[in-house]
Amino acid sequence: MPDKKQIYLLPNKIEFNDLINELDEPFIRKERLRFIDAHLFWTGRLRREDICKQFDLHETNASKDISIYIKLRENNVLYDRKEKMYKATPLFQPVGRKQSLNTLLSYSSLNMQWSGNAPDYLYTPPVIDRQPDLSTIRNLVICAEQKLGIQIKYHSMKNPEGNTRIIFPQYLIFDGLRWHTRAFCMLRKGYRDFVVSRMALKKNLTTNTDLPNDELWENIIELKIQPHRKLTPKTTKISKYGFQYEQWSVKHKNATTVSLLHC
Repeated sequence: MPDKKQIYLLPNKIEFNDLINELDEPFIRKERLRFIDAHLFWTGRLRREDICKQFDLHETNASKDISIYIKLRENNVLYDRKEKMYKATPLFQPVGRKQSLNTLLSYSSLNMQWSGNAPDYLYTPPVIDRQPDLSTIRNLVICAEQKLGIQIKYHSMKNPEGNTRIIFPQYLIFDGLRWHTRAFCMLRKGYRDFVVSRMALKKNLTTNTDLPNDELWENIIELKIQPHRKLTPKTTKISKYGFQYEQWSVKHKNATTVSLLHC
């Protein structure tokens, strides 16, 4: 029977302490040390070739980087002479920036070449490009910056043909899927949320410095999310997976509640 490769699982409790940032080393070396730390965190192993290939580096410099990394926390790694690689130990604790699921996905999106361990198991489905026209965003930014109004034709599900109105953009909002602008609408005489991809700018600029306060935007509320009371104890336990507490609480602007709940 073939020998079983020894694999160490990380402890359930992981503490992040950016020791790399405190080093008196050049920026590029710190970036390589962060790569080493992230590589060991996500894969549990590292070869010198991984560093050399990622940074087009000579093996001598890669070896020095590994030595510096080990000195930061000697219990983090051990060298497997048989497999000729460094492995994270059961005592491993990161010494760089905090890792997250976003950094894991970035490895997939960037297709980082991990020698001997290419992340074929990571897959990010193609995201439908729903980005609005760049010139539209730019003009809305100009309006918000210079307190200008602009004439638009806005299309909605209720009015697919669209209607023309003047709005005064105040803020740009990205909810993770779509871009919105929070603007005062002269047609409705109030502040509204507009989906940027549904508008066509007429570019007839106007000024109006006598706009009322946006009370919904200025009002900060606390939104609490928790399992539904009618759930059984077992399904309640399942619904809480991913939450660190009994309920999730977040403070945000009241005007963005709908966008937040749709995320």
